[in-house]
Formats: sequence, structure tokens, C-alpha cells
Amino acid sequence: MAAPAKGTKVIVQGRHLEITEAIRDYCEQKINKAVSHFDMHDVREVDVTCSARSEKQQGGDLQMTQVTVYTRNGVVRSEEEADNLYASIDAVSDKIERKLRKIKEKKNSKKAGKTKANPKAQTADIVAAAAEADEARADEIEFEETVGVKYMAVKTSTAMEAAEEMESLGHVFYAFKNKANGGEVNVVYKRDAGGYAVLVPVDMDEN
Repeated sequence: MAAPAKGTKVIVQGRHLEITEAIRDYCEQKINKAVSHFDMHDVREVDVTCSARSEKQQGGDLQMTQVTVYTRNGVVRSEEEADNLYASIDAVSDKIERKLRKIKEKKNSKKAGKTKANPKAQTADIVAAAAEADEARADEIEFEETVGVKYMAVKTSTAMEAAEEMESLGHVFYAFKNKANGGEVNVVYKRDAGGYAVLVPVDMDEN
């Protein structure tokens, strides 16, 4: 089994199932291989959670493995289900590896074009694209009561950095403090037509 990279801590835990030594070793081996392609000094910790849930229609249990990689610049998370635990570990390891490779490629590309790229111009382009975003769907959703409240840390970044963080988390939108407009809270999201757009709040209240 490959030893964990220095400075990287892999934690394997089970939910509704027992984590045997064989499962733990297999998880560490697959995850270490997946994150080895990334800049290891950027990876602080990796959490692996293996769980099982009953699937009545299929007459058995589905096994799920969720992996959360804590890096210096953000969190990368993926999960996969399969009819056996080892298959779910294989699938999520491959998925995490692809995500980390993509992040690394973007990071290297950004370094190579740092002198040419203008973050403010990039943000302006995205804001302009937001103005041309698809019209909101006519569907109306009525809530009888608040269905839940979720708190999230809001970091200061450019719109492009926020989009990359959103992709790494596997979300379709992401709130951030926009460097381009003095730290105002904006939301970057994925457009149905492709690409990204930024929501910029405008105060419509009349004094």
C-alpha cells in the first residue's frame, strides 16, 4: 500500500457499516493515488465516509463513498454509489482525480497567462454575460414555511476564482465577496445555455 504523502492526513470512517482494516487500506491506497497528481503541499486533509442505504426497488443495499479533500485554496468533494463498496471507492477516486487534475490545469494556465489576463476585465465580461442571461422561468414556488437555513463562509475572490471554487464543490452557484466591486457579496452560477454568470444585487427599495 502506498504511504500517505507527507503532511496529508487521510481519515476513513463508516456510517451504518463497519470499516474493516481491508476497507481502510483500500480507501487509503485509492485516494492517495488520486490526490498524488495534485500539488501535495496544497492538500491538508482528506476525509472519506463510507455508508450504506437500503434500496427496496433493487432488493438490497447501495454502498456510497464520499470523499472531501481539504486544500489550501478550498474544498473538493465528490461521492459515488454502487452495489458494492469497493466499486463506489473506485468510482469516487476516479472522479476526485479528474477534478484535481482540472484544478491543477487551470492553476497552471492561470500562471502562464498571468501577465496577459486582466482579472477586472474578466469580471466585467462575466457581469455583462449575466445581463444577457436567460429570462427567469415562469414557474412559481410557494413555501408555506421556511424549509431550512444553511450558513456558508463567504470568501473574497475574483469571479473566475469563485467559479473554480463552485466547480470544485460540485455546486451550481456560489456566493463570494467580489474583489472587483469593493467586496460586495455576489453570486456566480452556471447558465443553462453554458458558461457562467454573476448576480449583482441592486437595491430597489425606495427611500
